[in-house]
Amino acid sequence: MRKLIAFVAVSCCVVFAGSGQAKAATLLVNPKSACFDLNTNPPAGNSPAYLALPNHKYAVSITSTANVGASGGALDKVYFYLQTPNRPFSSLNIVSTVNSNNFTVNGNGSHFQNGITAFIVDVNCGDNTGTITMTITPTQ
Repeated sequence: MRKLIAFVAVSCCVVFAGSGQAKAATLLVNPKSACFDLNTNPPAGNSPAYLALPNHKYAVSITSTANVGASGGALDKVYFYLQTPNRPFSSLNIVSTVNSNNFTVNGNGSHFQNGITAFIVDVNCGDNTGTITMTITPTQ
């Protein structure tokens, strides 16, 4: 699983809302470069993006204007890998435009940094268009 992460790229922009304490962050997922290409394996992208997150519970949702180039179908799912030392096998999660997801970052900082890496999966990443925006919000 760790090799997969090394190949996955996310074109990202992190924005923190509010002053002082971060309330929400956004991660822009480029459907061409942040794509695990099932035809070419390794993925189309070449530099993984990582969003560091402090220990907390989070909700993640997405909005998407991205489409699969050949069929024109909507790209409405994002996979994200949660890496934290207190999850010995980490976890691969899915969030879609229809279903949000909740996760907890609970690391102790001893081995890995806490955070997520996000990507999509397609059979031909090169013809994808649009953007996908992930919104990560701390919860109670």
